[in-house]
Amino acid sequence: MVRRLALTGSLIVAVFAFAVPGAALGASSVEVALVGTFTDPSGVVGGAGGVVAIQGFADDGGLVAEGVATYSLCIPNVDPKNCLATLTQAVTIPVSSLSATCTEATIELAPLTIVSPPSLDGFTLNFDPIEVVFTADTATTQRSACAIDRRLDHGVRDASLARLLNRLLAGL
Repeated sequence: MVRRLALTGSLIVAVFAFAVPGAALGASSVEVALVGTFTDPSGVVGGAGGVVAIQGFADDGGLVAEGVATYSLCIPNVDPKNCLATLTQAVTIPVSSLSATCTEATIELAPLTIVSPPSLDGFTLNFDPIEVVFTADTATTQRSACAIDRRLDHGVRDASLARLLNRLLAGL
């Protein structure tokens, strides 16, 4: 099964030795890279990066991806083994755009900002937008991708799109 991931921004690539593929975690989640920066309470800026395991989609006043993010904060020119912290937390990321054909679905996730993450009061993290492309290479995923394509052509509600995206995710 082939999944492609395109990332906007490359600041962290030089800082982190993370090689994060879009690897499936299980029947209903997919892992994608997070790339961004943090600012500490004194204004020091450093690199932040990690992964988010997208576990599903929902209508939360708009279409969103839900999952668990695991990320590290590193000061520039410091060995990534000596990063400030590695954290894991639940996240909800708005879907900024969605397109589909019967062979793939492309999901653009909005930039993610986390203010005062657990145990890091006063820190602000800014992660770049993420583009996730799910390739429909089985009959089940092709049916789901085609259904998303048809619904998008007819201006369907976010709750319906969330159900179809969850079906596509479960089929990967």
